Amino acid sequence: MTVDDGRKRQLRITSFRHFAYLPLFVALGIKAFQVEQLEISVVEHNGSWSGLIEAVGGRASDVMLGNLWFALQQTRHANALAPVAHCMQQCRSVVVRRRVETDGPFDWMDLQGSSIIVQSDVPTPWVAFRQSLALHAVSLDMVRVLVGHTAREAVEDVLSGAVDYVLLDVERAQHQDLEEVAALADTLGPVPWSVFMARTSDIQSDPERYWRFQRAIGRALDWMSGNQTGDIAALVRPWFPYADVPTTIKIIERYRALHAWPIQPQVQIDDARRWQDILVRWGLMLAAVPLDGLLTFGGRFGEPHGGGI
Repeated sequence: MTVDDGRKRQLRITSFRHFAYLPLFVALGIKAFQVEQLEISVVEHNGSWSGLIEAVGGRASDVMLGNLWFALQQTRHANALAPVAHCMQQCRSVVVRRRVETDGPFDWMDLQGSSIIVQSDVPTPWVAFRQSLALHAVSLDMVRVLVGHTAREAVEDVLSGAVDYVLLDVERAQHQDLEEVAALADTLGPVPWSVFMARTSDIQSDPERYWRFQRAIGRALDWMSGNQTGDIAALVRPWFPYADVPTTIKIIERYRALHAWPIQPQVQIDDARRWQDILVRWGLMLAAVPLDGLLTFGGRFGEPHGGGI
């Protein structure tokens, strides 16, 4: 049994268009939502991260895709959001430098005395970077950090030699003259970097709609794990016409090497707890919030729902 009744349900999803969010686009491509009798409309978001929260909190959308921190923070629509499905389980930020033939292997200690631009369009990469420095015993006082740059400006500055390193996401790091030297995911381990979230009141009033959504994402994750990168690239091509096929394959391969996408659509509480500790440590949260209540969705969120995926 796949669905509990024959009534179709609708969902509006607000999301950036990133390769990191491929489970959403794969679900659309394999018609997983149709199997679950969900009518999906996707609204591409091009504004601020806080605008994502407002889209759902203000009822312009039903589901948003972003960092679990959006549901944990207690200042914007506090306690209003809860995760309904997982999307990406690794930080997608990487340290890059200008490609130079004479440069040797990178060591985190190389950042001492060096300059690095940290992308600051959202605050979570900064927090992940701070944690990575701490785990590698590198003092922030010894690193010359610059913030406030756009991704384009950051790339221009590192290529010109104005700075030594840049922290970018995997997609923006794809440049023939840039070399990736470290991935924050290798230091941090799995964290709920991107999850689908909905209003808690909506989940309570119509949980079946969100079970269907979770099952559809589960179908997409299962399909991704069982297919080759070229097949995935071909399936999602309509949503990423701006990227050529070699670049698309390169990005997907890099994310797969990072184990970026989970194999199941449930958020793991241990990963969420570790990420919350990092958010508190580096100032994105004043204090931890109880996760047992937040990660509950028709019983404990993370347990399989009757009917399966």
